[in-house]
Amino acid sequence: MTGKALLRMNFSDGATGPRPGPMARQEVRPAVTWALERAPNPRVIRVHTTVELTRATIEKCPPANPPEGLRSLLAVDGVGSVDLHRYRARLNLNAGCDAKAASEGVARAIEAAWGAPAPLPGEPPLRAFEVAYEGPRIVAESPEMAAPDATLVVLFRVPGVAEAILEAGRVWVRPGRLFSWEDVETSVRLALQST
Repeated sequence: MTGKALLRMNFSDGATGPRPGPMARQEVRPAVTWALERAPNPRVIRVHTTVELTRATIEKCPPANPPEGLRSLLAVDGVGSVDLHRYRARLNLNAGCDAKAASEGVARAIEAAWGAPAPLPGEPPLRAFEVAYEGPRIVAESPEMAAPDATLVVLFRVPGVAEAILEAGRVWVRPGRLFSWEDVETSVRLALQST
């Protein structure tokens, strides 16, 4: 989904749509699939995406700045900080804030940047693939964590891979929440054949 854009027409009277006219200006927005999830902790909101938000294991904002599409989240009343993961962001709410109002503000801010949210599917299961490996168990949730091992490095070059666990004879792989196995399995198999 990365690299695509949604063309939207905005008009001086506030209307939107495809009608042409001299008052129209074009706005190009990235086509991003995203969904909100309320975490078991009432002071946390999770944002799942189909775009890679960081290559680090966790990137804290502040001091870093969130990527485009999430930049305005720190201005939403109640949001204290944002922790970026590969395909999700954890929004940490301030103590005492109205969590429902914060969640609604977050949804409005992201929708303005990326369009309407998608339904949140269940967590994709881990899937095992045979590999020629006999070392210690290694868990990676980011390209940064994958760096010490060539098998994990190639897996994190596959768009959609959010977790990989390497152990003797196999690697377990999980896609991000908004990816299905149909989206990533062929690329995972091809990546493993290249090692």
